[in-house]
Amino acid sequence: MGAIAFPFLVGLLIAGLSIVNFVRSLSGREQFNDKLELAGILKSAAIALVLVIFVLTSDFLGMIVACALLVLAVAWIIRPRWDKTFLMKIVATAILFPIIGYLMFGVYLNVPLPKGLLAL
Repeated sequence: MGAIAFPFLVGLLIAGLSIVNFVRSLSGREQFNDKLELAGILKSAAIALVLVIFVLTSDFLGMIVACALLVLAVAWIIRPRWDKTFLMKIVATAILFPIIGYLMFGVYLNVPLPKGLLAL
């Protein structure tokens, strides 16, 4: 599987799951009864802002560092008060997620990723 096949397969998966959700919605099996709240909208906007910052800084910081900071920032936005167990899980995720992403894309699929600070 090459670098082009992976996004194509992910796109097919997203399209297929979207069709399933659409059919479930039309058949009445899925109904959205919850109302949008301001807190949820603000969290979504904050996550979108953090993603924009991630994209803008990933060349300078490097993909691994920027991705780790992204995980920590999104976790803080979703849950601002951390207990010890949650902190350990988030730190582990912030360390493992970028490393696994680098191994998948940078090594296995041979996609060039920004090295940023790690290249110095």
